[in-house]
Formats: sequence, C-alpha cells, structure tokens
Amino acid sequence: PLLDDALRRGEVSYAKLRAITRVATPANEGALLEIARLSTGHQLETVCRKYRSVLRHDADPDPEADRQRRWIARRDTADGMVRIEAVLHPEEAALVWAALDHRAQQQCRESHRVSAETVSAETSSAAPTAAPTRAPFDRADALVQIAQGYLRGDRPDRSPIELVVSVPAETLRRRRAATEVPDPCDVACLADGTCVSAETARRLSCDCGVVEIVSDEHGAPLSVGRKRRTIPGSMKRALLQRDRTCRFPGCGNRLYLEAHHIVHWADGGDTSLQNMAACCSFHHRFVHECASRKRRRIPMT
Repeated sequence: PLLDDALRRGEVSYAKLRAITRVATPANEGALLEIARLSTGHQLETVCRKYRSVLRHDADPDPEADRQRRWIARRDTADGMVRIEAVLHPEEAALVWAALDHRAQQQCRESHRVSAETVSAETSSAAPTAAPTRAPFDRADALVQIAQGYLRGDRPDRSPIELVVSVPAETLRRRRAATEVPDPCDVACLADGTCVSAETARRLSCDCGVVEIVSDEHGAPLSVGRKRRTIPGSMKRALLQRDRTCRFPGCGNRLYLEAHHIVHWADGGDTSLQNMAACCSFHHRFVHECASRKRRRIPMT
C-alpha cells in the first residue's frame, strides 16, 4: 500500500518502484521507500541487489551450493583478444579488486615518479606536479603483473612467463615487413591451441627455455633435444643489476623487468650483456610487435 500511494503521488519513479518490488515485504517497504526518496535510481538498484543477495543466502545457507555458483571462464574475441570473466562472492570480488587497485596504484606512482625526475628543477619548482591518475587499462596491466609475480616467486631472475609455445624455427627467424600480407601458417601455437603471431613468439622467446624438436614432413617428431635457457640465471641477475630500470628511452620503470635481446638469438645475436637490455613488459611488447614491423630500431639507453 505504501508503494502504491507513493507512485500515485509521484514521489518515486516507475524504475525505482520496479527495483523495490523485487525485495519488498510488508515489513520493509517503508524503509525501502525512504531510501528511494533519498537516492538515485542506480543507487537504489545497488541497495536492492545487495539486499536480495543477503536474502538468498539466508534462505539457502548451503555452503557447497553457494561455492558452486562461482566460476571463471575465458573466451576468444573476434579481434584476437581474450576475455576473462569471473563470478565471485562479493567479499572475494572486493579482495581481488583491491589487489588490482593496489598494484595499479603502485605502477602509477612509479611512472609518475619517473616523469617527475625527468622534469628540470626550475620547472618542477615553478609548477607543482599533478597527482597521478590511473588509466582504464591499468587494472589489466596489474592483473598480468600479479600473475607474473606469482610465477617468479622470490626469484626476479626467473623467466616471468611459463608457457609452452610451439613455433617452427623458420617462423622464429623470419621478420615480416609492415606491407607484407601475413601468412596464415606463419604463427606459433600455445599448448591450449591458441595461435599467436611470429613477433609475439620472438618476444616470448627472448628469455625462455628452448627445446629443439626435429620433425618429418607430416609433423611426427624424429628427435627431441635437451631444454636450455636462452638467458642463464646468472646473466639475468647481472643484467638486472646493471640496468635496474627499463632501458626504453624515457621509461624508468623498475617493476617486473624482462630481458630483451637487441639482436634476437634466432637471428644470430649473441646472448651477452652487450646484446641485452632490460625492458618493462609494455615496452618489450612495443619493441617486438610495433617497432619491428615498421623496421624501427629503438636505441636502448
């Protein structure tokens, strides 16, 4: 009755009324109506959704059934990206979101600090530096970096990527020009069947374990070699000690650095400190998958 009267008097909109009726009872409609008068439609939807979740949990407190409603899935998109979706309990989602926000904020502060250091003392004293802000994609960077940190553990010299990539040796050596039509066969494959470009394979293979397999014309393996590291752990530690930050011009990121072969080992480049530079994951991808297609040589400072 209270809701009917409020709607007739124009105190609440139809959208607000619809949200309230999903959870309203004679005992709580007065409280919900008071919230509706003081909130926007979106705020009221949020309140009613959370209230409905609590009611559902109280009605069915089976922990196993509640646990099985959670899931995480991935699917490929039409533009070659991968969408990862998850359904979690509210407190679990809050924990994951807080971790992403914290990691993204660390990255933002680091980038802001590096930018501030490049400004001259006169300029910085004349104009105060703006507070760092997060870009929409920063949480995606944070998610990847959290995964890399988990795989590394307490060893920064360990390769950050633990993936199985199958790529023909000729594909790894061949660099396609920007104007060249891509060959559908000129790809590498991950263990789950996902295809990646040859330049992505070159980037992943900068610092990885390599197993050479000789196959016949039908793809049957004839011989399998031993696994070897493209960059030994001792050399990786020396590289990080020498460079300390990303060597891409203008970048000074110190977090989650990757080893980059300036001349790729598949092209005959030496695995030596003189032919390597530390790169953050963003600029390592840029050097391989953007600059290399345009035949641009990036001078690592």
